[in-house]
Amino acid sequence: MGMVEELYAKRLIFDDFFKEVHIVLESKNFYDYPTTKYDKYFFTVTCEIDFFEEEIQGKVTHYSGEIHKTIVRLFHPDIPPQLVEQKETIPLFKVDVMEYLFDDNWHVEFRDFLLDSLYKEVRTIMVKNINGEWVDYPIGIRKLEILYKNN
Repeated sequence: MGMVEELYAKRLIFDDFFKEVHIVLESKNFYDYPTTKYDKYFFTVTCEIDFFEEEIQGKVTHYSGEIHKTIVRLFHPDIPPQLVEQKETIPLFKVDVMEYLFDDNWHVEFRDFLLDSLYKEVRTIMVKNINGEWVDYPIGIRKLEILYKNN
């Protein structure tokens, strides 16, 4: 099998796993003490292989979640409970396709790389403060997990 055919075959498998991935981010903000539940945000990440550039590109296309209790901030207006939803493109990475798809354990390594990229690149979310102004709120990340689809 030639290089192009092999890349095409691997792309079909890649697309099945990673074309659109849903990731849950559990923040360090908690509520409902003493049972301690954490605010969660759901991210949609799309990944695609660019044959011409021989790279894999990943980006966040949507995120949503809920802030359950008021976040008190010392030098900025507080952030009240609210539903959070943004449809925006946040670039995560561009990597060489050879770095991941031609390794024996590529699907596990790419999954870990995807979670690491989200952890490093998405450090804030857009929310409204008590004055109704949109602000970037830095989120402390407690845990990241991929939500797998059932076939």
